[in-house]
Amino acid sequence: MKLRFKHLVPMVTVAGVLLCSPPSTAAVPEHLQKSATLIRDGEYAGALEELDGLLAIAPDDVFLLRLKGVCLMELDRTHEATGILTRAVGIAPDSVACRFYLAQALASVGNIADALVQLQQVQQIAPESPYAARAAAAIPRLEQIAATSQVPRKPRRWTFCLRAAGELDDNVAARSSATESDGVNESWREVASAYLELRPLDQRAGKLPLTIGAYVSGYGSWHEESTFADYDLVIGTGAAFVRHSGAFLIPYRFDLTASYTDVTLGDDPYSTTESAALGLELRLARRAVFAPFATRAEKDFENDTTSPELYSRDGVDVAYGADQYFYLFGNKLTFGLGYEYREMDAVGDQFDIESHNGRVIVQLRLPLRFQFKTRVSYSEEDYLEYTPDPKRVDDSWKANGSLSRPLFCNWLTGEVSYTYETSKSTVEFSDYERSVTGVSLRATF
Repeated sequence: MKLRFKHLVPMVTVAGVLLCSPPSTAAVPEHLQKSATLIRDGEYAGALEELDGLLAIAPDDVFLLRLKGVCLMELDRTHEATGILTRAVGIAPDSVACRFYLAQALASVGNIADALVQLQQVQQIAPESPYAARAAAAIPRLEQIAATSQVPRKPRRWTFCLRAAGELDDNVAARSSATESDGVNESWREVASAYLELRPLDQRAGKLPLTIGAYVSGYGSWHEESTFADYDLVIGTGAAFVRHSGAFLIPYRFDLTASYTDVTLGDDPYSTTESAALGLELRLARRAVFAPFATRAEKDFENDTTSPELYSRDGVDVAYGADQYFYLFGNKLTFGLGYEYREMDAVGDQFDIESHNGRVIVQLRLPLRFQFKTRVSYSEEDYLEYTPDPKRVDDSWKANGSLSRPLFCNWLTGEVSYTYETSKSTVEFSDYERSVTGVSLRATF
């Protein structure tokens, strides 16, 4: 049950907060003024970007945290606001303003019991303040709701996503451009996937240092033509992760994930993968994030070759790299550059690979809540022990673009997409071209 706290009691306006609260000595005055103007004009997304920049300089500034919490609530990101305002209260327990807005966030997500606790503490700490008067007006109404409604007592600690799509693939088997195809190559397929993340322990600054959780995901594709039964794909993944955010000289965040993936192709087991990934995000400046990463995966293919010393693809795949992101024009444009070095140490010498991979990522928020994303990547794969001559080197390009928009409500999103990829190789049978056009619906809860 979602409640709008400002419907229960007159709410202190954001402009009033800015005027009545003393500016932080850690903040840059002109940046604070810009945030105030954006908030007064209802430009909460832009104000949030400005506040994030100021918090990168002064991450424990209670006033800035309070303003960020208010902006998040106005953007219907109330669960995030709850975390931010909880952090502010942890830093400044006597701030009745922070407690009042935390109560608003808690009530908005249905956590009435904890909202009442915060309002009662506002009355105890500053009984003569305007916040105490507003708390006194809100408490009876919240108590009535708590007595007559079934409301969750804790903020949600899970995320669930469903996706359904249709895709037209003009080279489903990735057949070589140099070979004759005696069967159907173009195929329409239906795709269904699901993702569930559980976070039994969520990080709260000053209380818990880590977010610990797990997720499971499933993916299935089914092709129109029966001749493509071997290309019907089912993928299942289970993973556990640890996340932590903080500041040491500069703000940072790291993620450590361990996962297990099982792949079925047609009616037969295809492969299993055990992997571990470590990611780090470093906020180098207000609008720049540097993100190095490392991954290690052990792959086991079910139907191996009769000559495993030459052709087995079992082995260890290791990759290192980094992405650099820039957030421009009030976060309306995200621009990213990335590089990855990868080594595959396979049981079969023919599949020992060294590759260099680069990518460019662009994400753009458009009017009418449209969002455009594109990603262009290049890969050079060197097969180190490939025989017979000539030595095999594959150069591959892949470009993807998508346009999405919420439909009818915030939790349902529609998307159209197009992907094109091509590979040129010193070995002729590895040359191919492929394009996929798709349309999808995604529901996130």
